[in-house]
Amino acid sequence: MDDFRDETKAAEPASRPSDSYAPADAAKEAVFSAEDVYFMGKLPAGGESSMFISLLKAIAGALVGALPGLLLWIIVGRFGFIAPLCGGVLALGTVAGYTFMSKDGELPSIYGIISCIAIIVVSIFLAEKVVYCWKMADMFPQIIETIKEPLYVLGEAGGLERSTVNEIVDENLKEGLGFSESSFSNFFFNFSRSLRYFGLTGRYYFNLVLSYAVAAAGSYWMYRKATK
Repeated sequence: MDDFRDETKAAEPASRPSDSYAPADAAKEAVFSAEDVYFMGKLPAGGESSMFISLLKAIAGALVGALPGLLLWIIVGRFGFIAPLCGGVLALGTVAGYTFMSKDGELPSIYGIISCIAIIVVSIFLAEKVVYCWKMADMFPQIIETIKEPLYVLGEAGGLERSTVNEIVDENLKEGLGFSESSFSNFFFNFSRSLRYFGLTGRYYFNLVLSYAVAAAGSYWMYRKATK
């Protein structure tokens, strides 16, 4: 009987290691870092934050590039020259500044198009508004004197003092313009009413459209040159 048991044990296959045993690391879930993905060629490490920083730098470059054209526009318009022609200079500076700060080619072209268009549109609108506010502030005293002179004559004939006439004129100005004192800030914050009062609405929007057209031509030329 003992011989039979010995033969049975000998016939049994060698015992296998317990299946429950496994290295501790094998049970852990595989985790990939950004560097792992980068080396696999899927996504640049820190790609989103890097692109955001590159976009901010490019926008800053566009703003700096737009500044000379903006200042030139205001100075030229202040002396009564054709300021809309400066729209091309402003547009060229904006596109050049953006292109220079994004020359590594990391940003999609649509970012540049949208950013440059927004900056050019806002800059031209602001520049033209500043020019017209200065024009109206310069015109205002002379126009008021022209209005008051005949009223003084009528007031004297009717027994009204000049101070009373001035009060009447000031009230009418406040109703039409929203203010009675000539200052750049008054015209800037009451711009639409001031344009209507002086009859300059049509001329302002014509110059604005002309400015945008010149700027668009300059931007297109600069874009084609930069993408060649």
